[in-house]
Amino acid sequence: MAVRYPAGTRDAITDLVVDRVDAGAGAGKLRIYSGTQPAAGATATGTLLVEFTFGDPAFGASSTGTGTANAIAATTGLDDGTAGWFRVLDSDDNIVWDGAAAELGMNTTTISTGVDVEVTSLTYTTPNGD
Repeated sequence: MAVRYPAGTRDAITDLVVDRVDAGAGAGKLRIYSGTQPAAGATATGTLLVEFTFGDPAFGASSTGTGTANAIAATTGLDDGTAGWFRVLDSDDNIVWDGAAAELGMNTTTISTGVDVEVTSLTYTTPNGD
């Protein structure tokens, strides 16, 4: 039997997840690493290429099970490499979720030290079970 969520439940689940980014005293973080994404909750692997700070709040209210990040300010690369995966954390460095870099809207996946990097879009979607 497949689990299916009505729109209101999907929105509540999504809001629960994305609101965790705002936990802690400050704004959450988005870190992008080279290499292969580790298992959920595992220690980060690869090279930390760039770190962004979310706005506070990080996301708007969910719509149809999708939370969309508010604007994320551009920053500069910390190291050289190709973006492989990302990690979303709260301000206390608690992991909220990880994902493949291909899921991010970015101006480039080739990161270079001191060169501007932009995240143009980031969403979190709760599946509806169909």
